[in-house]
Amino acid sequence: MTIPFSQRTGQRRIRIATYNVHGWVGIDNRQVPLRAIRVISELEADIIALQEATFSLEQGGHLDESFLTRLTGMNVALGPTFFKEPFHFGNVILSRFPITKIRHIDLSTHPYEPRAAIDAVITVEGREIRVLNAHFGLRGIERRFQSGMLVKALSARPNDKVILMGDLNEWSPRCPTLKDLYALFSSTVHPKSFPSFFPVFALDRILVSPEESLEKIRAFMTPETVMASDHLPVTGIVSV
Repeated sequence: MTIPFSQRTGQRRIRIATYNVHGWVGIDNRQVPLRAIRVISELEADIIALQEATFSLEQGGHLDESFLTRLTGMNVALGPTFFKEPFHFGNVILSRFPITKIRHIDLSTHPYEPRAAIDAVITVEGREIRVLNAHFGLRGIERRFQSGMLVKALSARPNDKVILMGDLNEWSPRCPTLKDLYALFSSTVHPKSFPSFFPVFALDRILVSPEESLEKIRAFMTPETVMASDHLPVTGIVSV
C-alpha cells in the first residue's frame, strides 16, 4: 500500500494530480484500464482528478466504485456525464482522505457533448478543502460558459482552500476562459501535457487558492505515462 505523501514528509503538505485517462485507451489504441491504474499508483498522489474515465454505476460491475477502491486503495467519487455503452463516461475523484460532500455541476452547452464538474469537500487532518474536477469543451464558446459556471459556483459557496483541477482544453494563456478563472485563482505555471508522446499544449491544469499554497507543479512523464493515455498527468504539491 502506498504511504500518502503527507505522512512520508511529516508535514502538512499533500500531492495532487490531474489526469485525462482517455477512456483508458493508450496511444497504441488499446483500452487497458490496468495500465492507467498503474500510472495512478506511480503518481503517489493523495488526491487525483481523472477525466474521460469509463466506469459502471452498478454495484459489483466491472470498473465500479468498489473496483476502483480496491485497485487504488482510495476513496472514490464518480461524476458521470453521459452513458457510453456499456459504461458511463465522465470524471472521477480519488482521495486518500475522506470525501465528505459531493456535488455535481452540469457544464453542458447544447448541442455539444455533455460536460460536467465534480465539486467535492475533502477533509484533510481536520480541515475542509474544496476540490473541483472539471472537463471543459472543445469550443471557445463552451469553455467561456463553463468557466463562468465554475466562478459562479465558487463565489456562491466560498472556502478558505480551493483546488481546481482538470482538462480545461485551453492552450493560450490570454484566453477569456483563463482570465475568468484567474479572477479567483492567480495565474500559475502550466506544464505542457498534450499529446503525451510530444507535449506541446498545456491543456491539463491545476489552480489553487490561495496561490501560495501551490509549491510545485510538473508534468509526470515516464515511458508508462507516455503510452497509457494521450495526456500526461500533471502533479502538484499543496500545503494545507
